Amino acid sequence: VSFIFTRTGDDDVLSLLKKNVKKNAGEGSSTKKLVWGAGDAREILELTRHPDFILATDVVYGNDTSKWKALVDTIKRLAGRNTLILIGNVRRYPTGHPLAETTFYTEATKEDFDRAEVPVSSLHPDFRRTGAGSCVIHAMRLKYDAQPFVALGKRKKEKRKKEKKEKRKKKTILN
Repeated sequence: VSFIFTRTGDDDVLSLLKKNVKKNAGEGSSTKKLVWGAGDAREILELTRHPDFILATDVVYGNDTSKWKALVDTIKRLAGRNTLILIGNVRRYPTGHPLAETTFYTEATKEDFDRAEVPVSSLHPDFRRTGAGSCVIHAMRLKYDAQPFVALGKRKKEKRKKEKKEKRKKKTILN
């Protein structure tokens, strides 16, 4: 099964992906639009469980932290403890540059994901180079102690429920 995973839900990209999936993936495969941060990703994609594998390419660029947060939240909603996440991208700027994509991987994902870069020596010989213009593949998994994604409204509801329970407990102890 294939899915499109985009910030904007670009219909041209979706159209090309549908053609590619139809030609190469065979029966039972499908494409669906998934806009970063737009609701419950598993529900939108009609998944009944966490996927084993998430593959994304060229989805991180620039330094817009609101877009990064939407991407991280979407991945957290999709991923389970055993989901392997691979994100490949072209390094547009040298490491340390203010617009470098590496900041996304070192900062925006550090709280919730364990991450490693696939060694350059593991790439196809045509892509074994470093610096601007090189290919980078990031392998990630949710950290064992990462908080699973819970919608804000649900968090508030759970907090109120817990407070009521504690209040009843105190009342029982006092009586």
